[in-house]
Amino acid sequence: MVGARRQQSLIFPLFLILVGAVTTAGLLVEGGREAWVPLPLFSIVLGAWLLLLPGQGQVDVGAPAGTSTEATLELVAGGAELQVRAFDIAPDLYRGALSFRGAKPLVRLDRGDVHIAMPHPWWRSLLPEPLTQRAVLVLNRHVRWMVVVRGDALAGRVDLSRGALRGFSLTGGRGEVQVDLPAPHPVVPVTLESSGMHVVLTVPDATPVQLSCERGSWHMDVPEHHGTHAPHLGQRVLTTGTWPAVDRYEVTLGGSAGHVRVERR
Repeated sequence: MVGARRQQSLIFPLFLILVGAVTTAGLLVEGGREAWVPLPLFSIVLGAWLLLLPGQGQVDVGAPAGTSTEATLELVAGGAELQVRAFDIAPDLYRGALSFRGAKPLVRLDRGDVHIAMPHPWWRSLLPEPLTQRAVLVLNRHVRWMVVVRGDALAGRVDLSRGALRGFSLTGGRGEVQVDLPAPHPVVPVTLESSGMHVVLTVPDATPVQLSCERGSWHMDVPEHHGTHAPHLGQRVLTTGTWPAVDRYEVTLGGSAGHVRVERR
């Protein structure tokens, strides 16, 4: 972690305190000491509480690759824009910047595995200021990655087309995410768990892809697919590309609902 920058908007909290103070003073003057003033006092307390909240800022992150040939990125974020890509950044394992709103992100490196948490408390959605967090990360393309992303209200792009991938998992609610996948080797699992997310998977031309939906209401938009069949009750399977194949993607769909589209490049 290289450094952090933070700032806090004071306008709304100070406005609440001012309105509460003026209203309370007016009620006390008009009604004496017995005046009932819970709402103005609540405004003052809320304004003071917001002033004490952590503000917004940016944290620079990174770690050396060392001798790592495989690694895992676990990113847990809410209300965040994702900009993740694989590139030649040796001797670093990864590096990037986390723009946060509220609590400072938690970053942990465990034996070459990267764990990042960007908290997004539900009550922050009640505030009038926009809730925008951003994770900009670059992964070492010479390391084989397992990428795990979890969170609600996600958007952005995960471009791993220049990297090496062991697996990919995305779990979330609302949002739109594009995932650019490299050529698979050998079988690379992809898991999508959604409750209303739109996901675009791009793969190299002619790459074999199998999508399997065992539960939930998923719309699968797959070019030149080989058809739909149900080897198990309630299961739908679509395959595209040359099949069977040793090198392929096996995509498992879960959750309540979602939309996945496969595109070739």
